Amino acid sequence: MSGTMTAWGKAIVACWQSAWWQLYLGALLAGLLFGIGITARIRDQRRLGQCGSMLRFLLYFGAAGMSTTILLTFMHRYDSPWVAVCDLYDHVLGFFVDSVFAVLLSASLVRIPRLWHADNLSHILFHPQTIEVARLWLVIFWVSCGVLKIMAHETLEFFHLSGYSSDFFFFIAAWELGCGMALAWRPTASLSLCALSVDMLGAIYTHYHNYIVHGFAGPLVNSLDALRMLVLMAYVALGLGRTKRISRSGRLKR
Repeated sequence: MSGTMTAWGKAIVACWQSAWWQLYLGALLAGLLFGIGITARIRDQRRLGQCGSMLRFLLYFGAAGMSTTILLTFMHRYDSPWVAVCDLYDHVLGFFVDSVFAVLLSASLVRIPRLWHADNLSHILFHPQTIEVARLWLVIFWVSCGVLKIMAHETLEFFHLSGYSSDFFFFIAAWELGCGMALAWRPTASLSLCALSVDMLGAIYTHYHNYIVHGFAGPLVNSLDALRMLVLMAYVALGLGRTKRISRSGRLKR
């Protein structure tokens, strides 16, 4: 037990000393503050439309940044410095947006009338357009992950160092590509999100297993992508479930 706690402590220290962690932490804190600001402003009914448009604007920017990164990767095979720049932009904006959504989702579940209106938050969070833009971002992300693994063998060396075979690597690549495509189709979106969540939990387990067993550095930093994807996928899953319930109740009333 003490050995495990020591390993976790070393992991936290290593992440804190990493420049990437400090940058991501800044994006997370900025997103938290931004989300708190939106929560405070949402008491005014007239600001509902503005806040909803702002969230969709951020999601569109995230999807555009990811698409640009993937396009440059295919064009330059990682040789262009702009690939790293766009990748950094995509990650920082992704952590910012995910922390905003985490704040708004948490606030929508707690009713404190003097501070915010949970119903108003739910209205902008689960607006059909906002959910669809977030789903678009996830589709681009997962299809790109699968394609890059298959065509550019991205992270193949990491899989080998982690003790996985090449066959397992291509299985994961096909898994991510197939689930990403299934996510684009509404009837299979929820199942796809569940399958991709298992993939992300496996990635987190691998990073910490590598740290404890093989001494790899920065397990928490390496797991941040998986954690932020879990947040965004949870939001989309909740949103899809909510719209299904609303559509079913509408049909029952007719």
